Amino acid sequence: MIALARIDERLVHGQVAVKWTEHVKANRIVVADDETSNNSMMRNLFSSFSPNGAKVEVLTVNEATARLLTAEYTDPSVRIMVLAKTPKPFLDMLEAGVAFGELNAGNMGTKPGRKKCVGYFHATDEELGTMKAIRAKGVAVYFQNICDMDAKKEFDAVVDQGGQEEKRGFFGFKKSK
Repeated sequence: MIALARIDERLVHGQVAVKWTEHVKANRIVVADDETSNNSMMRNLFSSFSPNGAKVEVLTVNEATARLLTAEYTDPSVRIMVLAKTPKPFLDMLEAGVAFGELNAGNMGTKPGRKKCVGYFHATDEELGTMKAIRAKGVAVYFQNICDMDAKKEFDAVVDQGGQEEKRGFFGFKKSK
């Protein structure tokens, strides 16, 4: 069963390997990314990791979708963290019948056309539209970079503010306009 579905451009890295696998008690990590899966060096690198004893598999989005629909992967004793670089693979998985109740928007960096949603997450209008489509399918979407440090920020609340988190100063106090 999917214990965590997470958007994170960095895929498997320190926060995921240490914090998130422990937080959701994942014993398997599925990286759903066509580019990474088709790059033998990156696939082998990520597949060699075993954060907190979790087995890492690097698959194309179609392979990940097919695998996540099997009895082995829907078994509650198999706790899976699914990682993708953008929201699109998660919408594709949902439309193919893969079930997950929440989507963690963890990290997407700055690129041309992206606007800041929260400090660690930037998205284009198309990417935000994809996240809205996921939300419309009954999946709770939230922003949270580090599980034990950042509070969850609900997607709708952030998007309703025009895609910007509330402006705060260094100590967390609201900035005056």
